[in-house]
Amino acid sequence: IIPAFICYLPVVIVMIVNKYAFHGFMDDKVYTLTFYILLILSTFALVVYSTRYFVAIKLFCENENQPISRCFADSKIIMNGHTGDVLKLGFSFIFWILLCILVMPILYVLPYFTQAMCISGKWITQLTRNGTDNELF
Repeated sequence: IIPAFICYLPVVIVMIVNKYAFHGFMDDKVYTLTFYILLILSTFALVVYSTRYFVAIKLFCENENQPISRCFADSKIIMNGHTGDVLKLGFSFIFWILLCILVMPILYVLPYFTQAMCISGKWITQLTRNGTDNELF
């Protein structure tokens, strides 16, 4: 919650300043453009930050007795050096996800995207544990 708050704080500040300080004095086009640019940059920053915890859920499912804080700490260690690989894989689906504006393509794209991300997390975890930490993609 705290990283999301920090990442989206500029968007909230622009909204509050425009609403209360300027009383709509800012041009609507400037406000809208600023809002969308900050929203896109904040979302990108949150995605990059959250990839550190990409395998935390997998680690928790493997051993449910360990505390979740340990899973997050192990995920940060495992993902060290693999953040770019996960981002490349995720962004390789961007055009397919854009096609999902229509309802029908999402039925085909979402299972492939989910499976690709799960298998990637499994490979990253296995390579790190075996000590054969090579390029994955």
